[in-house]
Amino acid sequence: MSLPSIRHRLASSLIAIALAWGVVLALAAYFVVRHEVEEMLDESLRESAEVIFGLISLDADRLAAGAGMGTLAAPPHREHLVWQWLDARGQVRLRSHRAPVAPLVMSPKPGFAETASGWRLYGLPLAATGQGASRDDPPAGWVLVAHEGSERREARFESTMVAAGGSLMAGLVAAMLLSWRARRELAPLESLSEAVRQIDPGRPAPGMATTERSELEPIRGAINDLAARLARRLAGERAFSAHAAHALRTPLAGLDAQLAVCLLQADERLAPRLQRSRDAVARLRSVVQALLTFFRSGSEPHWQPLLLQVLGERLGVESLVLHWRGVPSVTADPDLLAAALMNLLDNAQRHGAHEVVVEAGSTPGLENFAEGGAVNRAGLPIVSFWVSVRDDGPGIPEPERERLQAELNRELEVGASPDFGSVVTPQGAAGSRLGLGLVLCDLVARAHGGRLHLISSDSGAHVRLEWNAPKTSL
Repeated sequence: MSLPSIRHRLASSLIAIALAWGVVLALAAYFVVRHEVEEMLDESLRESAEVIFGLISLDADRLAAGAGMGTLAAPPHREHLVWQWLDARGQVRLRSHRAPVAPLVMSPKPGFAETASGWRLYGLPLAATGQGASRDDPPAGWVLVAHEGSERREARFESTMVAAGGSLMAGLVAAMLLSWRARRELAPLESLSEAVRQIDPGRPAPGMATTERSELEPIRGAINDLAARLARRLAGERAFSAHAAHALRTPLAGLDAQLAVCLLQADERLAPRLQRSRDAVARLRSVVQALLTFFRSGSEPHWQPLLLQVLGERLGVESLVLHWRGVPSVTADPDLLAAALMNLLDNAQRHGAHEVVVEAGSTPGLENFAEGGAVNRAGLPIVSFWVSVRDDGPGIPEPERERLQAELNRELEVGASPDFGSVVTPQGAAGSRLGLGLVLCDLVARAHGGRLHLISSDSGAHVRLEWNAPKTSL
């Protein structure tokens, strides 16, 4: 399962906030513009009614004498606002081109009103004129100015959509700018990650340079301190390995020589026991050699083309029948690969195997196990190699094999040493094939930037090492 990304989470949050803000602005613009447009349309009705009222009042008598269900002379145009002049009986005396022939309302009242046919109108009464007229007399007529409901709805819709669309567009632009800015601000984290990836405690090098952001300075200092502590620890381990090489190899070589002399002089009853002791010393020497190899100076494998059968003959495993199949040579570190093979063959021997098939193969580099490692930086063609060891012993029980393989895969992901204690069964248990030998093989595979696989098998144990290596030739 992939971990959440700070950049993606931050970008998503900024986009969501910007879009939410745009929606809020759009809703606010909708209600504000709707109210303002409605108010503006009503004002246009009122002011238009007042203008027409004034024009009619100037010469109401002459207009009344010549008007009757007619329209006011005007050039062809589209009317968004219509008007009617009603007489005292409520009959249309004069109207605009698009105004209905029938009165907009049968009983006009001053001010704004809504009609059943969908008009919103504003009415102004015409005062009675002439001798004897008073304010209490009924109106001499009406001026009605109206907007059609569909025209008002269209005006409200268009204005609010423009305002809301502009707000949403502003929110989207703001989200894009915030996302771009977030990527820019998080770029120093990627640079810091790359700098950490380049740290090698085994190689003297200055600490990381100053970071691009002040907030990352404490992290940089902590990483430099950690790298310095790791370098000191590694230097101590290498110093120990140099002393241990002399302190362990020489006594073991002497012990092997003494056992060889005793074996020549011993009677037939003691000879098998002495031979088993000598074999045990030989296995101990191989384990010590493998352990010391991992602590030697330099953290990268010493790549060399190797003939597997020649390498196998040097291991001196005389109690097993070895069958060599597949490609004759591979590219690997000779000491590390020899240590891995020796431990696998020793495991097979100790668990009752008599025959072992060692098979090797190579393909063009389909998978790069050592991403970011020396193989990639060398710029050489990459070849994937694999070596499998299959014996005729009792094999590894399937549940035990699955538990160990799961542990190998998990530890390979986090880059830590596997905790074999949680899955290793006691050496006395039937079919147990786990222990230090398998641990060393896993370390060898990792040292090559590869993987160790425990293959399911119906009979015997089947272990496969895979790694990538630069293409070389013998």
